[in-house]
Amino acid sequence: MNPFDITLLEKEFQIKLPAFYVDTMFNIPFEEDSFAAEFTLSNDVHRLIYTNGVFKKNGDRFAIGSDGGEHIYFIKHNGEETVYLFDLEGSDDQNTIEATSWQEYLD
Repeated sequence: MNPFDITLLEKEFQIKLPAFYVDTMFNIPFEEDSFAAEFTLSNDVHRLIYTNGVFKKNGDRFAIGSDGGEHIYFIKHNGEETVYLFDLEGSDDQNTIEATSWQEYLD
């Protein structure tokens, strides 16, 4: 991902992405064609725009990826480094904590 991609996402969703996310996306820690880069921490701007369609624009959630199925991983763009799980199938897993820190999620 590059600065243009980040600017595009921020304009599209009317948000300011947290520095920890931006820094990671500029230095993605996974192989480009890996499952992690494609889904878990997607580096595809178009996929991110599509995935974020489940959340309202200018809301407090930003989808960073998915499990390739019904679960979306998201962060809140308030600087908090917690990663949450959103279940598209409507279970009670709408704000379940997937990782308590950004580093835990990356690991």
